[in-house]
Formats: sequence, structure tokens, C-alpha cells
Amino acid sequence: MRSTPRSGNPAAARALVVRLAVFTAGCLSLLWLGACRDPDTLEADPPARPAPASIETPPTALVASWPRDGTVDFTRSEWIQIEFAAPPGLALAESFSLQCGGRAVEFSVHEVRPTFYVLNPAGELPGAARCAVRWTEAGVPRSLAFTTAGRGARAEIEYDRRRAGLSPPLPDDHFLDGAPDRPNRLRFAFETFGGERPLHAFAAMLERDLEPLDGWSPHTPIQIPLSAPADPVSLPDSAADSIHPAAALQLIDVDPRSPGFANRVAYQVEQREDPAPATSPRSSLLVHPLQPLRPGGQYAVLVTRSLRTSPGRPFEPSPFTVQLLAEPRENEPPALRAARVRTRTTLWLAENRLVPPIPREDLALVLRFTVGTLDGVGRDLAHVRRQLGVRPVARFEVERIETMEDREDVLEAIVHGTWFGPRWTRGSRFVRDAAGRPVIEGTAPIPFTLALPRDRPLEGAPLLIYQHGNPGSASREVPAEARRGLAEAGFAVIGFTDVFNRARTRGSNDADLAILMQWVKDFASLRAEGRLPERWLQTHAEQLAFLHFVQGLGEVDLLPSDSPDGIPEIDGAAPLNYLGMSEGANHAPAFLAFAPEVAGAVLVAGGAPIAGALTHQLEGSPGQSFARRALGGHGRDLWSALVLLQAAIDPQDPLNHVPLLYREPIEIEGTTRKASLLLMAGLYDRRIPNRMTDALAWAIGPLPLLAPVTRAVPFLRTRVGPIQGNLTPTATGAYHQIVPFGIVGAIGRADCRPRDFGLWVSRSGHYCAQLAPSAVSERVAFLRSTLDGAPPTIGRVRRAEDSGRE
Repeated sequence: MRSTPRSGNPAAARALVVRLAVFTAGCLSLLWLGACRDPDTLEADPPARPAPASIETPPTALVASWPRDGTVDFTRSEWIQIEFAAPPGLALAESFSLQCGGRAVEFSVHEVRPTFYVLNPAGELPGAARCAVRWTEAGVPRSLAFTTAGRGARAEIEYDRRRAGLSPPLPDDHFLDGAPDRPNRLRFAFETFGGERPLHAFAAMLERDLEPLDGWSPHTPIQIPLSAPADPVSLPDSAADSIHPAAALQLIDVDPRSPGFANRVAYQVEQREDPAPATSPRSSLLVHPLQPLRPGGQYAVLVTRSLRTSPGRPFEPSPFTVQLLAEPRENEPPALRAARVRTRTTLWLAENRLVPPIPREDLALVLRFTVGTLDGVGRDLAHVRRQLGVRPVARFEVERIETMEDREDVLEAIVHGTWFGPRWTRGSRFVRDAAGRPVIEGTAPIPFTLALPRDRPLEGAPLLIYQHGNPGSASREVPAEARRGLAEAGFAVIGFTDVFNRARTRGSNDADLAILMQWVKDFASLRAEGRLPERWLQTHAEQLAFLHFVQGLGEVDLLPSDSPDGIPEIDGAAPLNYLGMSEGANHAPAFLAFAPEVAGAVLVAGGAPIAGALTHQLEGSPGQSFARRALGGHGRDLWSALVLLQAAIDPQDPLNHVPLLYREPIEIEGTTRKASLLLMAGLYDRRIPNRMTDALAWAIGPLPLLAPVTRAVPFLRTRVGPIQGNLTPTATGAYHQIVPFGIVGAIGRADCRPRDFGLWVSRSGHYCAQLAPSAVSERVAFLRSTLDGAPPTIGRVRRAEDSGRE
């Protein structure tokens, strides 16, 4: 079950999930910086919650329950949950009774809300027994009957820190220790990593990247190892479910210094199979927080024994967890004593602050971890920006100019050339001075492509920087994107091919294979150099250098190609804009934080942290087979490696630069001005999950959802366009959903149709967001509005069928 009360009416149960989503000890617990949402940043009331659905039974105060009347295989260790349509009166709690097999069962009653009660049986219910809950409401006796599951093979959540070496669950502060040279700070305790498996060799390679850190990543996936697959119905399947008071898995803010202390944090959970030599199947749960966790904060994972494996068998605590939850004994192993210290606050909170409380007998796992402070994120790019400020504009060479003979073509010419940008790297790593700052080693030739519109003002065309996806290239994508509305709107489009794709194997058109080859190359660099390649940092530095370069193009005359006429094609005084597709959108936060010259930016189908994207994209791809072989053939080790990788790569991850945009804007050359932002995502994107783009929208501002909305995001408000100046007096921001073909509940609202794009593309959220005419119109209108001198506008373009709808 989904840890929510159920009735015979599914609509009522769904309505209950929505209503319960507003319950916490404080605010929604969808926190990053440890604070509740500030209404002043959201300028619009949230949509009204739907009224409870009516039920097609005789009038009764009961709305929903778990178990339902007649449920079989009810988990013996699970709580009983009952929801009423209205507060049923003070005498209700005293009238509850519970019997199984004809015998009374002791239980405690918890009023979570005036209409919602939880009954927690003392110990386990008897197996394969007929049970009944009875109560009296308004003088009328009520009851619901159910049958418990029989006993079967044991299933447990595997956890034992007495064993040497690196193993899940991860992240875990067992692998952090006090830092003698940094009071009140932590460091990775590499002596706990040791072991014989390939995973340990991988962890050893990351040691130099992990050493400066003082905690786990704010984007970390959380890996929970299971001895058998979990029944999917017992896992939360929505943000509302994940913060439900009776959720089988709870992510809690346990930092006493945090304003969100004791609040539940929303997440999404997925189950991955762990292929292994063992005869019995094993699985890992991967838990993804729906917002970046608070840097420097502490969090805990609580898994209750309502998590089950089919049919109805609860997951048990491991022998190590059993000892951890029991009273201390003399001469306990050091790992057990240390775990007691780590979990002391969490267990007190579970038993005394959570509503309903979670007694120790109901727990199958308790785990605490600390998020790193990310001190110094942005320091390298700030230094790069200062270096560029004292350098002359990079020189460039034009290799060839393609003139479009067809007068119907919206492009007049495509310019292919090379610019000579600064080179900071030697091999795959930056060269640094004694203070650790990047050093320019020389210049590097980097190809670029410029698409010039046919119809442009006399003063020249405004310029837009385009950053392609992965795999991708500027030579192919810049002309295509220019023809997709930008050239017709008068923009010249320019872009360069990033470092990942400049050395890509020719003829590799398969996206998954191309990405795999990039990671094979980076893995080889890691093995050879003992450090992660700094290719993300290199891309961001090159983007800033490219920005410096293109600002000098306003004086350049290129056409006619055989005899330039002395009139520059680019308007150097016009506002500069940015468009990032997929990986280009992922790179954007690190670039835009240091680029006050950019007036408006459109980020399409992006928002993925580096390891998070890998976790998602490896499933079923050639990369998964390679990664498993590299890490010893165990899927479980693959997920553990990705948790470590995300921590090690955090200093480069562009999403860790998001606070430098609006929450803590970094000053660049005397200004904290940042670009206006239009974030776009296609629903059910299979390459960049919507949860990642949702998290980016929240982290930026949060950004409001632009109406109409097909899929609600519980921590984002909805606004009807036009939206203007909502981020700052000069900056606008919004998040726009694009609807691919075939989305349930969105009949007549598809932005992509098979007759235009074919069935595969029209059903792909990732590509629909890039290609849909409505998406193109929206972003072009937004970019055009940056040229008006006032704060840009989002939401001026609305489809006819959406007029008047929200």
C-alpha cells in the first residue's frame, strides 16, 4: 500500500493524499536553505486544494482507511489509518477496539489531525488472522475487517557497520569523521573505505577529490539495500505520499540548528534490481530528494516495518540495526557505539516529536548523514572571470561562409570559424598556482558556428549564444535552432562545441553510446591521474571566455563573403541572450551566475545533477553494463559508486552554483544583476526526469509554474501569464511545462502531435520541449521581450485552446 488510508473509493483515497500533503510540524518540509517558502517570492496564491471526493455508499463519517474493509495479506507490523470527513468528536478515540483471532490486541491511538487517526498495535499482529477494528461514532457502531498476512521467508534491510569496507546504505556518516585541523567540521574517513572489491578501488581513486569535502552532496541519491524486492505498492509514489505521516520511508531534517528541524522532506523513490551471484534476488531503493538538501545540514532516513515484500511480509531490521535499537550493553563493538551516537537525536525525534511517533519496534532502518557546506563553490569561475576582464578579446579566423541562395531561407549565411580561447588545462585537469587558482597556459583553437538572419535591422542583429546538448555540436545545431523561430525573430545565433563533444568519435550517432564513450574516456583519466577530469569546469570557463569573445563581434563585417560592405551584421549594443538545450541547460547555472551581460536565458529540458543524470540514464543503456563490469559486476556497487561520484564531483556540478544566481547573488564587476530565466520541461522526460527540473525551478527562486499546468508540483505555485519582474525589479522567471502526445489526463492539450513529428518524438517529453511550436513561440517571445528595455515578459503567447484556462 502507499502508506495512505484507503477506502473502496479510489477517488476519495487520492483526495486524501492531496489533503495530507499539507501536514507537517512546520511547513511543507520541502526545504533547501532550511526555511519555509517566502510568500513574497511567489506573488500568487496556490491553487485551491480539491474538495474531498464524495463516496457512493450510504452516508457515513468514514472517508478512507487502510486497511480497507475486506483487505487480505495486511502486513503484521503496519499501522491502521482512518480518515473521517469531519472531526468525529472527543469520545471517538476511547471507543476504538482491535481484535485478531478473537482476542483483544493492545494498541495506541494518535490523532494526527482532527479527522485523521492512526492506531499502532503493540508488537506484531498475529499471522494469517482475521482482525477487526471497531468504534462508535455518533452512537452508531462501526467496524472494518481484514486478514493479516501469514509468516514467510525473512526479508531485511541490509546494514552492518561492523564489517570492514564500503557498503550501503549510503550516504552514511559512518564514513565521515572529525577533522583535527577543522574544528566542528567533518572529513571523509578513508580508512573505513578499505576492501578488496573493485568498488573500493574506485573509492580510492576518488580520495583526492573527496578529501577537501566535509559532507555528502546536496544532490545525493540515497541507496537502501534490500535482501528481496519491495512490493512497489508499499512505496510512496508522489511528493505528497513521501511526506505523509505514515509513509514507510521518511526523510527527516534532524539538524537542531535548522529552521526545518523535525520536518519531513519530499523525495521520489525508485527500485533497482541488483544482479549478483547470489541465488535470491536483491534490490536497492534509490531515494532522490525533490530539492537540493541544505548545505551543512543533517538528515536521517527512517524506514518503518510497513515496507513490505509481497505478499505482506515486512522488511525486518538487520541484526546490526536490532542491536542499535536495543539498550546499550557493555563491551559493544566500536562501530555500534559510534552508530548510537550518530542516531541518538534521530531516535529521540522519532519517538517524541514526529506525529504520529515512530517507536523503535516499528523501525527497520535508521540512518543519518551530513551534507557538505560546499565552501569555495564558484571560487574558480570567479577567478576565471577576473582573468578574462584584463585580457584582450580573443582573435578568431573564419574558415568558410555558406551563403543561402534560397531567398525563402530565413538564414542569409552560416559562418564556420575558430576562436582562440584561453587554455587552463594540462591533460584533463586545470593548472593551478600556489594558492590553488586556475592558471592560463596558453590558447586553444575552438570551432564555432554563427547563423546570420536574412532580415535584420540596419544596426545589425541581436546576438544569442546557443549551448547544445550531449551528444551534440554547434555546427549542426546552431543553424537548426536559428531556423526554428530565432532567425525569423531577427536573432543571430552563435555557439561552440563543448569539450565533451569536440573529441567525440565520428559516426557515433547513438546518444547512449556516445555518452558511454565519454565516460570510458573520463574513467581512464581518473585511473591514470588519480583525480576526476575537470571537463565540466573547463566547459563553464570556456563559456565565460566565449561570452568575452562574442561581445567584440559588433564591429565585425562578414557579408557579402566575397566583398564585405562595411556594415557589421551584429548589433553589439543589443541585449545578449542565451539558449541552452538539455546539457546546455544543465551547464547554465554555473555560466549565468558569472555573466551579468546576459539579459535573458531559456533553459530547455535540463536541471540534472551530474551523478543524478547518470543514475537515470544508465538504466538499460550500454553504460550500465560497462559500469557494472568496471565495479565488479554488482548492480549494488554501481549505485554506491554513483553516491560517491556525486560527492566527489560537487565542486564542478553546475547546480551547486544555483544559489549564486538569486538566493545569494555573487557580485561581478560591481553588479549582482542576473539574467531573466524561462525554464522549460517536457512532461515525463525519459532523459532528464521532471523531478530534476522541478528541483531546479525551486532552487532558483522558486520559479512559478506558468499556467495552464498539466502536472502540479506541490512546492511550486502557479501563475497566469504575462509574468514580469517577479524575481527582481529587472528580472523575470517562470517554469513552463510542455505536454507530449498521449499524456493521460491531457486530452486535447498535446504540444506535439504525431502528424508533425512522428509518434516517437511526439511522445518524448525531452524532444517535445525542444521542438513543439508552442514551446518555440513562448521562448522566442520571451527573448524578444528582453530587447524592449523593460523587464522581460513570460506568458504572452498562449494557445487558442488554452485561452481562459488554468
